[in-house]
Amino acid sequence: MAKSNDQMIVSKDGTVSANLRRLRTLRGWTQTKLVAEMQLLGSTASLTTWKKIEGGRNIKAEDLVAAKIALETTFDELFAGVKPTKNPDIAPD
Repeated sequence: MAKSNDQMIVSKDGTVSANLRRLRTLRGWTQTKLVAEMQLLGSTASLTTWKKIEGGRNIKAEDLVAAKIALETTFDELFAGVKPTKNPDIAPD
């Protein structure tokens, strides 16, 4: 079963969430500041949503891109430490 276009699979251990939080705090930004910067880039994420994302909730791909741009970071940094997980819905080659 395919995921909807507005969902993205992230590490089950919350690594992406932890990386987002770490990168935000390294800039000295509050969650409010980051959400405001993301909204200037067209994101519709709210502060409530962002708090849930940093707590481990899945993030929309477009919000991840907005956060990447706002934080002036790379996808390598956002996905640092993320390990592939086995998906039982995908047959091995």
